[in-house]
Amino acid sequence: MGGNTFWFLKDVFFAVLSYYVAEGGGGVAFGAHVGGFLAGMGLIGLHKLLPPKGQKEKAKRAPMRVNVRKVAPVAAPAPVALETEPPTLYVYQGETQYGPYNLFQIQQMMADGSVTPEAQYWSEGMTEWRNVTELMGGVVGI
Repeated sequence: MGGNTFWFLKDVFFAVLSYYVAEGGGGVAFGAHVGGFLAGMGLIGLHKLLPPKGQKEKAKRAPMRVNVRKVAPVAAPAPVALETEPPTLYVYQGETQYGPYNLFQIQQMMADGSVTPEAQYWSEGMTEWRNVTELMGGVVGI
């Protein structure tokens, strides 16, 4: 800081001196240096007064307290079936296997009661027959 103080005081001295000497002509340049120095010192002071950038961001990202209520689980909705899906599902009810049907057709048969919740279904790639209520997402009596 000692070197900066010397140059600042030198510029102030020559700015004042050139103001009183009519032929000096360098007062504007010395005055500009003094003004720049003072502006820089002001910005440094302002910077030291403001909190560091990291603290501002931490304040912005502070976690909010949220009241969380526990609610009872809700059954998944039944799969949406399209009439145009290709028939790939087989139904086993009683002692007989039926099919192939698509999901829409099985939903309709469950709605009219021709397929009961005890029935099972199978599709290619499955290793075993499964309960048709699983196919319907656990919803019975659609």
